[in-house]
Amino acid sequence: MKQTNLHQGNVKKGSKICLIQEDFEELAAHSKNEKVLRWIWLTWREKTGPPLKRFYTSLVNIENKAARRNGYTDIGESWREELEIPYLRRQCRRLYNSVRPLYTLLHGVVRYFLRNKYGDVVPERGPIPAHLLGNLWLQNWESLADAIIPNVINLDASMKNMNWNVQHMVKRAEDFYLSLSLPSMTDNFWGKSVFNAEGNDNVRCHGTAANMFKNDDYRMLYCSGVSFQDFNVVHHEMGHIQYYMAYENQPGLFRQANSALHESIGDAITIGVVTPQHLNRLGLINDSLLYSMDEGKTKNKITIQPVLNEEGTVNETKSTPASVESGIEKLIESVTTGEILLLKRALNKLPHIPFSLLIDEYRWKYFEGRIDIESLNKEFWDMSLQLQGISPPEVREEEFFDAGAIYHVADNTPYIRYFLSSFLQHQLFEHFCKVSIFGNKRAREPLPETMVLNRCDIYGAKAAGKLLK
Repeated sequence: MKQTNLHQGNVKKGSKICLIQEDFEELAAHSKNEKVLRWIWLTWREKTGPPLKRFYTSLVNIENKAARRNGYTDIGESWREELEIPYLRRQCRRLYNSVRPLYTLLHGVVRYFLRNKYGDVVPERGPIPAHLLGNLWLQNWESLADAIIPNVINLDASMKNMNWNVQHMVKRAEDFYLSLSLPSMTDNFWGKSVFNAEGNDNVRCHGTAANMFKNDDYRMLYCSGVSFQDFNVVHHEMGHIQYYMAYENQPGLFRQANSALHESIGDAITIGVVTPQHLNRLGLINDSLLYSMDEGKTKNKITIQPVLNEEGTVNETKSTPASVESGIEKLIESVTTGEILLLKRALNKLPHIPFSLLIDEYRWKYFEGRIDIESLNKEFWDMSLQLQGISPPEVREEEFFDAGAIYHVADNTPYIRYFLSSFLQHQLFEHFCKVSIFGNKRAREPLPETMVLNRCDIYGAKAAGKLLK
């Protein structure tokens, strides 16, 4: 039978379908069939985790041996030292606990609407089944927005209706940086970057920004589709390249940066990209949506108090009475454009915080030999329950290695940098906003009540660009 790739379309009856990662991601995000979602989730972990498990212990033993030769107790200590943050583990837990109440509330809201859709597959109380969260890795729940708010703003559809392509996305990302008086991408960037998989079968296409350390040679490697998530990734990787260019004249020893800060630059810019004003500037939302930002606001407040169990797991919420359900429906009917965009932002960013902490806390314990080799998978899901309030759709045996289904585990890349970036990027953006409004001399002053961060448009703010330089 002819083999066809689902992501590329043109699937015919009788064809053998070859699913690649993009297919799994698309189905996880857009399918509403619980059985399909369960199959996707289980199949991805069946095909990725077990093959890695056979080699992962050997990898860790080799890395630990090298780390000890260099004076570290294990490879995890070596990874943590790069960040130059004293008591890093304690600081990470403090940061996690600071946002945990907000995450718990979001968790409860998402579970409520998933239960409305899928019934008893989602428990009234307890953890959310992992396969229903709209993301292969459980780190981004934005695709669930339409399950919470009908007629949610569909930026992907807007991009396709305007016939955007990948080249256009990269140009628009460059334009944002140029508006801040930051340098343009180099000729080598445009000539040597890889923006799609076509003709690049041997290229690793996970989003990467490469500094070749010669002749203004900076490249982006990302087999991009045309979606707003891809648009965010392009801005993120271009943030790395802006950082490379900023320290290109430094001695070799200083042509690097704290990895958490490096990850924060592009993501701080993406906060500015998703402001309603800039989305309107891009043509992705129309004037009626932009100018209806405050219309329909309600004075009614619906409060659902999450209840944590004795272990502190974010998996308990009181039953929702009918009166509250009615109030929730009325509240949803009155939601504004700004609130929709803020909800999408919360679904995108908040779940990533416990996810990114889980990935490295689990590996640090593994590196230290504090996980029973016969309980690797059980320990991963115990930690996931405690930090994320998420459980697998069925019992996971030790033949699987579900942590290995995550790209950065298979790629052996430290992940705590992304956890820290979740906080740094918002601090950076707040400062960009203040500098844009007040200038450098008054940048320590609080923002006026009329200016909220999710509406602070920094496009064209030369002062913010000067601060980055």
